Amino acid sequence: GALLLRFNTVLGCAPLGFKRLEPTGTHGGIVGESPYVHFFIDFVAVGLRPRFQQRLLGRVQEAGSQTSKGINIQILGAFNFFVNKSFVPEDAAFQEGFGWVVRGSPDFAPYFGESPLVLVEVIDKVFKPSVVLPLNFRGNMCADGVRARAPKQQASDVEVPSAKKART
Repeated sequence: GALLLRFNTVLGCAPLGFKRLEPTGTHGGIVGESPYVHFFIDFVAVGLRPRFQQRLLGRVQEAGSQTSKGINIQILGAFNFFVNKSFVPEDAAFQEGFGWVVRGSPDFAPYFGESPLVLVEVIDKVFKPSVVLPLNFRGNMCADGVRARAPKQQASDVEVPSAKKART
């Protein structure tokens, strides 16, 4: 469980699940005062590893978790994707207490309406090992498959070699 949903540099992804779990050897060991037997395993990880400019489907988080600096979007219900206000469509505006609304709307109509699903494009990965969800993303919003705004600068994309099997 400690490997799931956290970026792992050995695996080169954030594991979403494992398959083909097999003990590496025939012996285990007791570590410290732990009542459990520890042993090495071989496995195949199924993980999330988006690349620069890859598009992902996400869900806009509630207005209470939004900020005037940008929009927080949740990917797979576990990862945060932040869209800076410079990449938000120009017809959206932030209104305190209402979140992102249609610019100029007298009744503060929510910008995302009833369907808060949005298409986003990865511009950068943010690794923060000190927080609960260390794999976060920054990016651009896409409307009808087109970028809302062009990126102002190309951010670094950390590419980690793919690893199909690893020992832990």
